[in-house]
Amino acid sequence: MLGQLKPWLIKMMVTGLGTGLLPKAPGTWGSMLGLVLGLGLYEVRLDEPWLAVVVFGLMILAAYGLIRQYEADQGHHDSSEIVLDEILGLALVYLWVPAAPLNLAMGFGLFRLFDITKLGPVGWCERRLHGHAAGTLLDDLVAGVMVMAVFGCMDIIMWMWLE
Repeated sequence: MLGQLKPWLIKMMVTGLGTGLLPKAPGTWGSMLGLVLGLGLYEVRLDEPWLAVVVFGLMILAAYGLIRQYEADQGHHDSSEIVLDEILGLALVYLWVPAAPLNLAMGFGLFRLFDITKLGPVGWCERRLHGHAAGTLLDDLVAGVMVMAVFGCMDIIMWMWLE
């Protein structure tokens, strides 16, 4: 099916409508699109939780195919212009974390920290799956899961403190 998509359309999707082509901090700009997507998915999840999860799952599958095709066409792996992985990694956070202003700022900052520094499992995914489209996508999804874990720990600490 991806073979039927025009190369320019694949490029626009993989580069986050061109944000990945910006000369400075393309991953950060792409992450901002992830914040917007995540907020939209969060709103859907409030009414139809399973629909949001299914839609996000389909987005991951589509992203894998798009990134795989783009990397094959370009002949290189995980270039900075590919920001679809950042978009979905941060969207994963806001699929579950409430959209309070502090949550938005903290989640964005933590995601960029984990993504840039490749802490723990994020770096492991990148090293282990280097050269594969799955590695391009998975390290950012893992960064999103790590941000969700931080929020979960904060919830537990606040719950214990308030008891």
